[in-house]
Amino acid sequence: MLAEYLPDVLRNELDKCIGYNPEDSSQLQIDFKVLLQIEGDLNQSNKRTSGEDEIPPRETELLQSVLKAKDGYDAILTHPVVEAFLHFKWLVVRKLFFLLRSVYFVLLLLYTILMFRIYSNTCIDDYFFGGVGDFCPITDLETIGALILFGAVGFIIISEFYKVYADFSGYFSNGSTGYLWWILCIGWAGTLIPAVGPPPLYYHYPVAAVSLIFSWLMTLSQLGRIPWFATHVGLLVKVVQDFIRLLFTFLIVLIAFTVGFCILLPDNSSFNNGSFALFKAFMMMKGDIDYEGILDKKTNNFLSFPEYSIPAHLIYTTFVIVVTMVLTGLLIGLAVKDIEEALRKAKVNHSIRLIKEIGIFESIIRSKVLTCWTSKWLCKWYSIERTKAIKAYQLTFSPIHPDDTTLPESIKTSFLPYYDNGVCQHQNHRRRLKM
Repeated sequence: MLAEYLPDVLRNELDKCIGYNPEDSSQLQIDFKVLLQIEGDLNQSNKRTSGEDEIPPRETELLQSVLKAKDGYDAILTHPVVEAFLHFKWLVVRKLFFLLRSVYFVLLLLYTILMFRIYSNTCIDDYFFGGVGDFCPITDLETIGALILFGAVGFIIISEFYKVYADFSGYFSNGSTGYLWWILCIGWAGTLIPAVGPPPLYYHYPVAAVSLIFSWLMTLSQLGRIPWFATHVGLLVKVVQDFIRLLFTFLIVLIAFTVGFCILLPDNSSFNNGSFALFKAFMMMKGDIDYEGILDKKTNNFLSFPEYSIPAHLIYTTFVIVVTMVLTGLLIGLAVKDIEEALRKAKVNHSIRLIKEIGIFESIIRSKVLTCWTSKWLCKWYSIERTKAIKAYQLTFSPIHPDDTTLPESIKTSFLPYYDNGVCQHQNHRRRLKM
């Protein structure tokens, strides 16, 4: 219940975290203690950093609570204070993130090589089509590679179970992609069985093809967690989602034209079967209009009669205009429509995924599996205070000086509404200056 009101309350508190540097009025001073749930004044040092035996605070706990609200968290995640905080948090954990992504890429390359070795070889014809040869034998190196991948699958399953245990409700909401890992594990485990067991069956081959495609597409999900690629991956996902919705809308139109082609072109191999005819119409919708193949009188005897030829040409022309040309225009419009809103949503989704993954990591390093000393050391090592720009959980920078590289230019620009030639635009900031 409290989580529903947290975004509204936190938004006002985040505004109060932005003030002027007492020593230089041209600089802003950002206090991150509100996000870290640490009590203390803006101009006082954080007393919690003085104790050597004290564990630093769990830095994303408040933001994870914000994500539990049904709405309102967008304004929090796009607030400049939160953007600055996540930027420095990313600087601290990025080496670990890059390491994990590199491990996944290496495993993906190993899986791809094994799939080609097992399912794409010269022994398939002899094995499946009555030849005298046996299926290509699996080498010891291939078996070792398969066992390594089985171990990776087991590790992924354990980590996903831990994520479900840590946050069951959030695992299936707020842009979570945890279910994709389960699909990947099932595909890998099913297609790797022939490397350690009996030869593959017929269904293993299409499963292996789909699993390979899915595994490589999962690389986009990994790139989407890196700030440099997050917005581009988000835009790609948004365009694909819009296209799928548009395709369902156009499905009725496709069925209508497909039925017409099936009636007027019964001799055409593409339209003498209803299911394949709909697939052919879909390919024509994407630009493969195949004029000569569809309206060729040599392969379509019915087109020799004007009663068939004239309506067929009219329907074909209408299809090209209404479906192919209109759809192309709609797709271009969807790609550029509300581009700012799409970028904003992509940024919010990236922040959500980053907060969740960092939260999982913070819960792991605080678990009872690690010793107390190790947990303290890891918490301090991955704290934002380890960055050079932050002292006592406070950041001082100038949003108007181009030489100040403390924050990226996009985040610095978001602080400009709080800064206007030395006079803060927010009322509580003016009152702070008068004091």
